[in-house]
This record gives sequence, structure tokens and C-alpha cells, in this order.
Amino acid sequence: MPAGKSNVVVRAAVVADMPSVAAMLEAYMTEIFNCPWDGSLEALVRDGLGREFQTVVAERTDCLVGFACWRRVYDLHHCAVGGEVMDMYVRPESRRSGTALSLVSMVAAQVQLAGGRFVKGSADATLEPVYARVAVVFTGAECYLGGRAFRVFADAAGSPPRELIRNLPSSALNHEH
Repeated sequence: MPAGKSNVVVRAAVVADMPSVAAMLEAYMTEIFNCPWDGSLEALVRDGLGREFQTVVAERTDCLVGFACWRRVYDLHHCAVGGEVMDMYVRPESRRSGTALSLVSMVAAQVQLAGGRFVKGSADATLEPVYARVAVVFTGAECYLGGRAFRVFADAAGSPPRELIRNLPSSALNHEH
């Protein structure tokens, strides 16, 4: 990992962050879907700070380098409240630095604080093996982080990315209450 790339602070987004989040959404939509973002800054501010979903951001020095947006969900199979990562993005120059893990860890902490017991989301097929180290992955579909693995990951929020990587809970802990 290049020097300085691990100095990331992940926190809840505030109104002043939303123009940068909007710019990253534009980059994300272009990179992943090859089309422009069809949202607006006004809607992002209105909905993304708790009304419809929560936003967490990753910050290095004086600029944002990533975001994750999540919403509350309910798992009827286990009668449990949790969170769903709707979208997550890390700027290309900040990838492979643990920033995505830091974002998911913060989401897990917020979900746990709200009484949730799991986080789910989708994985890019190329990242499924990485996600499978800590989560239950249904190939081509969703990843679930639950059980003791969820609690360990949530409790590690705010840890440096290298520490998160060193202390990733085993995916087997997803099945432990």
C-alpha cells in the first residue's frame, strides 16, 4: 500500500460533504454503468442524511475519497433488522487501501447502534473471493455479514484499515449467534 493511503477517517456524512458525494456518484455511474447519474444534489441532501438512507464518507486529509449509502432492511427468514449497502464507491487512486473495508465497518457499527444484526450488499464478481473471507456470499447475488462476524466487524469501526484487514473475522462466525 502506498505511503499515506491508509490515513482514512470514516464518518457520517454532513450536508457540506454532499457535493463531493454527488461528484463521486457521477464517477461511479460512468465507471460501472457508462451513463450519467440521474440524481440531484438537492435530492441527495434531502434523502441521504437519514430521511430515506444514511451516508458514510471516507476522508483523507482534506478530501473525500469514498462513500457508502445504506438503508434499514428486515430479514423475514430470521426476523431480524439489518442494513443494506445500496451503493459504495472508492476513488480509483484510493483503492486497495482498505478504504472499502473501513466504510463497511462503519456501516455495520451504525446498523448495530440502530439495533440491527446484519449488513447485506452486492459484490462485484471479481471481489467475491475477498468478501467470502468475512461474509456469506451467494455467488452472483448478495453477501451477508451477520452473527458474531457482524458484531466483531461493527466493533472494529474506526480502526486503521491495516488493523481491520489483520483482524477480519472468519466467515464461519456468521453462523454463530
